[in-house]
Parts: sequence; structure tokens; C-alpha cells
Amino acid sequence: MASARLIGAWKRISCNVVRFHLQCSDLLGTKSGRKFSHFEFSRSFSLSPTVSTSQISSSEIPELADFERKGYGFNTHQELYNFSLQHPDIFWGIFARSRLKWAQDFHEVSDCDLAEGKIKWFSGGKLNVAVNCVDRHKDANPDNVALIWRKTNLAKRKLPI
Repeated sequence: MASARLIGAWKRISCNVVRFHLQCSDLLGTKSGRKFSHFEFSRSFSLSPTVSTSQISSSEIPELADFERKGYGFNTHQELYNFSLQHPDIFWGIFARSRLKWAQDFHEVSDCDLAEGKIKWFSGGKLNVAVNCVDRHKDANPDNVALIWRKTNLAKRKLPI
């Protein structure tokens, strides 16, 4: 009985308490490039008691506008957090479609069953790393260096965005 409860708890923790990591350097407005867990995301971001449209549009989390367009509005961080726990597939589906450009859209956000050892995220989806990590910055930062490489003769070259 205790092991069944433990497996059930692990299922809820893995599937509902989101530990989805994004390696995007601009998540939460940082440039460090380090990964943020859901816990760090929750602690780093807070909404004022009343959120205005201008606050949403200037937020470091532009996905808030996408949630509103889908009919999900949040007045507090706690409401957003509770929604992420109660509806993780909706939450991460909106977030993933907002933040990333998909070469092929996913048909299922998550499929988790720890008892079977099955954990899948964004089934059917395909990403192009170059598009998501380099190309999306080209219009905002056309003069920034996108790639540095050295030939075998050690001549250094830079490729602009």
C-alpha cells in the first residue's frame, strides 16, 4: 500500500509539478544561459495584485498575453502557479507554442507513467535548434555575431546574424 502511494505521488510530482527546463538565455530576462526549474521560475516571477494590459505586454514573460488570448487570465502569481499544477498540459502547451518555433507541431504535451517508465514531452513535435537559438534574434540584433569558428589553419572568422 505504501509503495502504491509512493508511485502515485511520484506520478503527480513528475507530471503535475512541472520541472520542464528551457535552455533559453532570455527566460525571465536573464542572459546567463543557465537552466531554470519551475521552482526557480515561481520564485523569480511575481505579479502585482492587479495586472494591467501594459504590464502584460512589457512583462519578461510575454506568454501571459497568449494565455489571455486563449481565455485564461491571472491576477496573481498564485493563480498562475495553481493553473500550472491543475492544467499542466494546457500551461506548457501554450508556453511551448509561444516561446518556440516548431518545424512540426506536437500533438500531445505530455504522456507520463512512471510505473511503466514512460515520460514523453511534446510528442510528434520537431524543433530546429538553429531557428530557435539563432534565427529568431536576427531582426532585433542584425549586427551581433551568430557564430564564431576557426579553420584548421586557426584563422578566426565571424558570421553575422
